[in-house]
Amino acid sequence: MINYIHFLGSGGSRYVVFDLLRKAGGIQFRFGEIFLHVDPGPCALYMAINFGIRPKDLDAVLLSHKHLDHSAEINSILESMTTGGRKKKGLLFAPKDALEGEDKVILTYTQGHMENIFKIKENFEYTLKKYSNELKIVTPIRHDHGVETYGFLFFYKNYKIGWITDTKYFENLKFAYKEAKDILILNVISKNKYSNVDHLFGKDAIEIISYIKPKLAIITHLGKGLLKYGPERFAKELEEKTKVKVLAAYDNLKISF
Repeated sequence: MINYIHFLGSGGSRYVVFDLLRKAGGIQFRFGEIFLHVDPGPCALYMAINFGIRPKDLDAVLLSHKHLDHSAEINSILESMTTGGRKKKGLLFAPKDALEGEDKVILTYTQGHMENIFKIKENFEYTLKKYSNELKIVTPIRHDHGVETYGFLFFYKNYKIGWITDTKYFENLKFAYKEAKDILILNVISKNKYSNVDHLFGKDAIEIISYIKPKLAIITHLGKGLLKYGPERFAKELEEKTKVKVLAAYDNLKISF
């Protein structure tokens, strides 16, 4: 059975996402019979229905953090997943501040449609089982990104895949994702660092990829300057410096593994 990673958008920063220079619908994963949607931001529902798995086929939705470029359409995806709440189903993984409080982004009534909700935190682990398939989901470390933020490690059979979402670089980051030896996805907003932004830049990507040495690294969440510079050109430079195969994501990119 084909497993895949499907990018329902590759844009990052408010200038790219909210000017629709690129979509930001998140990423869908298929691990055997298990289907996930991670970070359903703007255009998620449109991209999912037209190019990916229909929400009603999802087994789980994962949210790394509550910023709108990652969460804007999470309620729409959950509503579609549960057929407007008529069918209580599916798992939801999200930080506490996305689920509770005045600034929560996942509505109370939408939460009520879910089969189960998990508040993710540092070193959270859960094994999702479906038929003969088992997928281990881990949030290894809290990121430095202003709000409560976590990336993910996925362990399926012999595959080890990591996704480092939005964060400022810090030394323990690369150690936390060291097991992502097959595919490592990184949100890299720009080649060169600018202002005091809590994101990864080119030198951070080089440091992380060089340390982990995955079989494949994919950069996404691309900012306006990086789009102008050329994502493929930048990926080639990363590849030359790290000696690891690097791809730049684009909207509707699908990677089978």
